[in-house]
Amino acid sequence: MEKYIDELFTESILSEGLARFGVISKKKLGDFENYVFEGSLGDLPVIVRFTHSSHRTAVEIESELHWLMYLKSNSADVCGPLPSLHNNMIEKIIADDRNTFFVCMFEKAKGNSVDIKKELHNPSLLTAWGKATGKLHHITKRYSKPPEIPMRSDLISSFSSQFAPFLPDDGLIKKRVNHVVQKTRSIPQTPETYGLIHSDIHSGNFFFDGREVFIFDFDDAGYHYLASDLAIPLYYSLLHISDKKTRDEEAGRFLFYFLKGYEQLSTLPPGCLNDLEVLMMFRDCELYGVLNKKWDTTQLNEKQAGFLNGLKVRILEATPLVSL
Repeated sequence: MEKYIDELFTESILSEGLARFGVISKKKLGDFENYVFEGSLGDLPVIVRFTHSSHRTAVEIESELHWLMYLKSNSADVCGPLPSLHNNMIEKIIADDRNTFFVCMFEKAKGNSVDIKKELHNPSLLTAWGKATGKLHHITKRYSKPPEIPMRSDLISSFSSQFAPFLPDDGLIKKRVNHVVQKTRSIPQTPETYGLIHSDIHSGNFFFDGREVFIFDFDDAGYHYLASDLAIPLYYSLLHISDKKTRDEEAGRFLFYFLKGYEQLSTLPPGCLNDLEVLMMFRDCELYGVLNKKWDTTQLNEKQAGFLNGLKVRILEATPLVSL
């Protein structure tokens, strides 16, 4: 989280936000783009999220929650939102800078977190992961946004405002990134290939109970290629493997089980397997932008420096994380 937002997120704001939802305990889970806490509402475990208005507007969150409630009501394997004590889905707390923290509460997922480094060869997990993604896509194709609900961002068009401004002032990097963005944009957009998706279904955004996957964290949901929800699980599951040849070999195994689950509940978007490489390159560009924004690049530790350099090398060489 940016330093100035950390300074605004006081203990009083935290306490007030939890109180408005009747949450009586707290455990901090994360603070990268939102402040996320686990708590309890009576005997019910819940997740409470604080979002500064510099990150999302109220209408953006409203559209996220409307879609999420639609998915939940149609039996998607997702963690739905819950109302506050005043029956509001979004509570607003004014910070010292006169901006706002938006507070939302969600069901806690059933099951347990997944260490993908240990579970990469677990067919049950990969198949369930694909199945949950396929079910989500099957349902989202039927979603029709009411006129009064704001539209979520187009995640390709928004690259120019969300990521591009934070790229290093390097002409060659910008040229390579622009080429990837244009190549991504050139993929045909049809109702079968493009729609409202989660966009970040990696192993940190779901729990697994041994049979089913339960997806959470819809903060980055937006309009994108459905194939991106296949590319992102593959990308993050293999990102920890340093050897390119090994990554390529593991990719085939991963996709075999993931797609086995996916195709139980949804038809693969036309041509999607041919688009996975460029969509992984697009994620490299997004990450390179956001990490240059979030990290002080003059004070990187060894791990951060190595990660950023890996992104930079792949972008400059126009090489996807995985070759299929």
